Amino acid sequence: MTYTAQSTVATPSLVVNDNNGLAEVDVSNAAPDATVNLYSSSGQEVSSTTADSYGNASFDNLPSGSYYVVQIYDGQQSAPSNTVTFSDQSTLATPSLAVMDTNGVEDLAVSNATPDATVNLFTSSGQVVSATTADSNGNASFDNLSSGSYYVVQTYDGQQSAQSNTVTFSDQSTLATPSLAVMDTNGVEDLAVSNATPDATVNLYSSSGQDMGSTAVDSNGNASFDNLPSGSYYVVQTYDGQQSAQSNTVTFTA
Repeated sequence: MTYTAQSTVATPSLVVNDNNGLAEVDVSNAAPDATVNLYSSSGQEVSSTTADSYGNASFDNLPSGSYYVVQIYDGQQSAPSNTVTFSDQSTLATPSLAVMDTNGVEDLAVSNATPDATVNLFTSSGQVVSATTADSNGNASFDNLSSGSYYVVQTYDGQQSAQSNTVTFSDQSTLATPSLAVMDTNGVEDLAVSNATPDATVNLYSSSGQDMGSTAVDSNGNASFDNLPSGSYYVVQTYDGQQSAQSNTVTFTA
């Protein structure tokens, strides 16, 4: 009887996948730690990598063309995988841009970006205004902007996305107008501030406009003043260089 040794190395599979908005060629069904060689459809070796512990591997930054892979493990070589066609064009998602109100302060919020991508903010005339990095969820934000129309473009791994939608931003105070009330706390009256921006500074004024003191707003947008003489009072909050309108006026009796 004649015995012919045959390769028992599985034939790997090859697909084109989207990885956070970037196209790559992914290998599966390889042997863990096998060497995976990538070939053009003409048989030219293009690249090589090692399969991970799950038998997977990937190739990116490839020129357009058709490709297949062969794995080598323990001196044995598999049959060629299926052939896939890869198009080297930016598949970076187009980010979205919106004007968002965060605790009464408007900023520009970016979504649908690639994690760790660089997001550039442009005026409608094409001037770069600022840049930041998208977080792990593909989000980013810009604040302290002057009035105007803006769009963003993201750049990742040498590729650039299309322009986002354009939004118009108005640099005017959108700080909420705080509310002021006389509150009884354990039989002691004080002035309670609500509807303020967390961490804002709240200034208390007499009805004649005299500054009576200031305090910081807590994480719930509240603040308070006590030990005050009788009189009429209002408050104004300041945050990030912006100032709110005056609150309602209340009369306090010590």
